[in-house]
Amino acid sequence: MTSTVKRVLQVTAPLAFVLVASAADMPGLDQWSSAQLKEFEQSLAPKLSPQKVASQTIARYGNHSMLVAHREGNGQGEFHITQADLIVVQTGEATILIGGELVDGRSTSATEMIGTSVRGGVEKSLRPGDMLHIPAKTPHQMIVQAGKQITYVTVKIDTPQ
Repeated sequence: MTSTVKRVLQVTAPLAFVLVASAADMPGLDQWSSAQLKEFEQSLAPKLSPQKVASQTIARYGNHSMLVAHREGNGQGEFHITQADLIVVQTGEATILIGGELVDGRSTSATEMIGTSVRGGVEKSLRPGDMLHIPAKTPHQMIVQAGKQITYVTVKIDTPQ
């Protein structure tokens, strides 16, 4: 090994250690393995609501949060005034209606509305590995065919009003 190479290693090796140690202690750095996400899915299935959905928030950060959801039936129409949704499908399949009009919408909070359905939306198929971004102020509804199910992670991102 040349003296130049040795000198570079002497200088950079401690720096690399500091970078690895810093990343390990970084606030807000979290990771969920596919096995952990599967455990969430299995824990949610027995907790289905009468609408055949169960969800659990797994983390909250400054302007966003993450949740795991499991559905075995259709969702209601939704409309988030200040949040975009980023959906990553883990297992199963569904169709999502995006856009159009929220039917019989009613406020559930100052920034959320739900309705019986979405009318006139564009249909998108969802399958494992798919990602979908739904902007704030966009009606959407998850449709799950009888006998089917879907589990997905949603990142809810606060957006400026």
